[in-house]
Amino acid sequence: MTPEEIELLSELTIVIPTHNRPYHLERAIEYWQHTPVTVFVIDGSEKAWFLTGTLSTSNKIFYYHMPQNDGESNFSNYCRRMEFASHLPKTKFSALCADDDFFTLSGMKLALNKLSIDKNIDAVVGICAEYMLDGEQISWHLRYTNWKEGKYSRSSDTKKRILDKSGSFYLHYAIMRTEKWKLILRTTYRYKFQHHFAHEHLHRAISLAHCRVAVERHIVWCKESFKPNPSNTPYHLAIREADWYRAKVNRHEVDLIIREMTNGIKSAVSEERFNAQIISKKYLRRAASFSDTYTFRRVKKTVLKKINLLKKFLPTNVRKIALSILPKKIQLFSNAELAIPHSHLTKNNYFELEHFLLSLADTDILFDAVDLEILNKLLSMPRENFRLKLLI
Repeated sequence: MTPEEIELLSELTIVIPTHNRPYHLERAIEYWQHTPVTVFVIDGSEKAWFLTGTLSTSNKIFYYHMPQNDGESNFSNYCRRMEFASHLPKTKFSALCADDDFFTLSGMKLALNKLSIDKNIDAVVGICAEYMLDGEQISWHLRYTNWKEGKYSRSSDTKKRILDKSGSFYLHYAIMRTEKWKLILRTTYRYKFQHHFAHEHLHRAISLAHCRVAVERHIVWCKESFKPNPSNTPYHLAIREADWYRAKVNRHEVDLIIREMTNGIKSAVSEERFNAQIISKKYLRRAASFSDTYTFRRVKKTVLKKINLLKKFLPTNVRKIALSILPKKIQLFSNAELAIPHSHLTKNNYFELEHFLLSLADTDILFDAVDLEILNKLLSMPRENFRLKLLI
């Protein structure tokens, strides 16, 4: 890295929350200690894996152990750790990063350069490369390739940013200006809700209230492919988000979510006539849309099966005409129009790194091959080769 790049990266703080995953933590530290980034590890594990304070292998990585108090749930402990983390960064820019996720060097430099030069943006997100570990086999694909800026993502109009339907991106792992990041984190997690849906929507709505967002067609971060947690309800058995918000039994909790979202949005604006509560209700109304309920989706799935079955018996020309007059959403679900760009690199289509890089070269997504080669090498590194060992 050049002195200029080192200076730039030194302006970034990464906060890593972790809980009972010592191997992931060792691997994350092995990655970050080779960068000039400041890192705070906030560990909720039952036992401490390292001594509190600066780690021995790096003067820029700090470890804090904050286990659960008596009667404290896992998520309440996480909220407490996030509130603590919101006071730590002293650099210009900050971001959250899971213990099995990584920001790429080129992605960080791109985001920090944009934030340093363009004062009209407050947060940067990018495309994600996802890796899967199967024994010694490491394979890759893309995630969130449909992410894009909305019409109002960089607008100075707070209401338009929050309610803009034209964009598609997630802000939990955005690289942000630190003063914005601190306030968003503190506001999102100061109240403990029963369902994670609440904090996901709180974080996004409050982030949009405070941040003008740039979405880069560049691989900015990498994450491990999803693995079901045996201690959690399986996804196929969990209540759908829309059903949860529409259920009368959750009405009190939804009202509290609206209250916290309203307060978070109001903290971003100064206009007296700005009605943050109305915006909060409109935002959450989308999450409770009937079209996303279990019943609607089950009926839609049945209808689409019928459409796809009918397609097989229609002549090609007739089929094209019939599908072209269907509503756009039906076209997407019936494969008349591709919903996801570069679909050959997503979902279940994993590749070894060499083939993944060749496939990426044919897309509009920018990347630095060295970033992924570094991570591929790290993911295959034997644990005994890590520089920092756990306290046992």
